[in-house]
Amino acid sequence: METLLFSREDFAPYVQLPELDEGRLEPHMLEAQRRLRPLLGEQLYMEVARLHKASELSGDYLELYSKSLPALVYAAAAQFWPFSQTTVTRYGLREKESQHSKSVDPRTLAAQAAIYDGRALSYEVELRTWLISKAASFTGFYPDQSHCGSHAAPARTATVVVQAIGRPAYRPR
Repeated sequence: METLLFSREDFAPYVQLPELDEGRLEPHMLEAQRRLRPLLGEQLYMEVARLHKASELSGDYLELYSKSLPALVYAAAAQFWPFSQTTVTRYGLREKESQHSKSVDPRTLAAQAAIYDGRALSYEVELRTWLISKAASFTGFYPDQSHCGSHAAPARTATVVVQAIGRPAYRPR
């Protein structure tokens, strides 16, 4: 089982989450971590995870971790948000309903998820820029690329939210 690098408490400075069982959020947090792996590279990612688990983050590793947190939080929020108004039961996927709550339009949830995904992507760009500026601190984790010029990390594709395009409300004259 993969260890989580962050917790629900780490969301507080960035995203206000509804009250929910931590188990509902965990799969989305793990997916956010999987998006971070290609950016850091497998070896550096595993080293950060090891240091985090042992509570031994310090120096550049602590700074790397703190720069990774906003990207992780927003990526997890983007993954979770479309499902935030649903619950999985033994009868299938159910929409949020009770006498004191009102369901939210799925397009609104998709739009918010796209905003969170854009923020995650911008923090990933900042993290990548920081990693380049601190390359000397992490040289042991990246192979020598001097024979082929600079090596760009694989880019993450943004989440695409597909919505039906309707007819305009106005009629052309």
